[in-house]
Amino acid sequence: MKYLTSALLILGTIAVSPSIASQNPKGDKSTKAPKNTKAPKNKKAQKNNKKNGAKCPKRDKKSAIGPKSAPTKDTFDTLRLERNQASAAQIKSKGLLQPLLDAKVFLEEEGLIRVGAAAMSSPMGKTFIRPYDGCRNEAFGAKDGNYTKIVCDGYDRNMEVCGLEPTCIADDFMKIEYRAAKGEYLINTDDVLKLICYESADFSALISTFGLTCDDAPKLPKEATVAAVTRILGLQGAIAQLPDGFSNELLSYGKTYYNAAFFGGDNRSTRAIIIGDSTFAYSEAINGPKGFSTELVLKNEIISDYADYHVISIEDIDNRAIDFNFLNDVMETYFSQKYSCTTYSHKEREQLSDFMQFYYGNECEKNLGTMLAVQYDDATAAFAALQNLRTRIDGSLDPCTDCSCVSDDVLLSAADTANTDLISGKSARNVNGCAC
Repeated sequence: MKYLTSALLILGTIAVSPSIASQNPKGDKSTKAPKNTKAPKNKKAQKNNKKNGAKCPKRDKKSAIGPKSAPTKDTFDTLRLERNQASAAQIKSKGLLQPLLDAKVFLEEEGLIRVGAAAMSSPMGKTFIRPYDGCRNEAFGAKDGNYTKIVCDGYDRNMEVCGLEPTCIADDFMKIEYRAAKGEYLINTDDVLKLICYESADFSALISTFGLTCDDAPKLPKEATVAAVTRILGLQGAIAQLPDGFSNELLSYGKTYYNAAFFGGDNRSTRAIIIGDSTFAYSEAINGPKGFSTELVLKNEIISDYADYHVISIEDIDNRAIDFNFLNDVMETYFSQKYSCTTYSHKEREQLSDFMQFYYGNECEKNLGTMLAVQYDDATAAFAALQNLRTRIDGSLDPCTDCSCVSDDVLLSAADTANTDLISGKSARNVNGCAC
């Protein structure tokens, strides 16, 4: 132990490392869920509605929310960037932004400052630091986990969708972990020490020669880790000076996907999704004033997680491919519309058109996804139709990576479909729309 102690004294300059994650890919197709060949229709509810003369309430156009044509500059992305930059400017004014970026307490991606070390994940160690005991034992949201039920209900709903989709591999899909990221995790010196150990090849290799793992790092004699702990205490002191301290919103902003390769696997299928506390705070502050509840946002995002699984694991599209975002965006809306009746309330469906314009912008992908859901109950057939829609007519073998190859007639038809059927919930699965 004497030699271990002296060797570890040199490790005090190691910075806390980030969570580095990529989105999902191919899943094991050896075990398929039971095939469901017929699309179920909510006949009983529709019959009762007809019998009782029930009708869905008409939309009050005067109180309609959001832009009715092309979106204004006040889209979610615009307002999110402004809020993020304002928070970063506060930290920068204290001289703390760059040091905490250098220490990977924050990450900077696509102009946004987002969760780093608070994700408590080690790419080098291929592990999460904190144990996982199921979605409902996480605490999503800063207010005592006030969004935990909504997040986990959404995950359960995705499991139901998996059971209805003939191509979904249930045993594979259920391995996905939903984890919370909280700035307060950085208060725990032992956990941060474990993270530093996993992220240092020298530290982890040295400790393993004594039959120990990085999970044992806090058990080492204090003199063995004095330099590393001193470094951690310095970072904790800097974090405490941030606006709101360890609850600073940038410590836990963002949603990150971790694939099987992160855990040492040999494919790209999603195995964990981390949602930071401040993701909910951003939604409350930005979507709320526009009339969109965070519950609606989460329902939309979580059904989109199923689309991510389908595109990568079932359709075998590499999430690093240049056309991935286009294909994924269309299929997100496809599954949102296909399962609209089980995902959204009538009031939420009333808002979907306006919400999608504000949240995503005036994207043709969203219209195409709605149209495909109305035309195809079979997700693989819908995806094949999408591939055909983006085939170039100029003889080039490379398909388009956006809507530029889709004819104007199709785009106009898709827009018309979205304008009417987003509200009704109509799809090939529910040809008469949703029962109120």
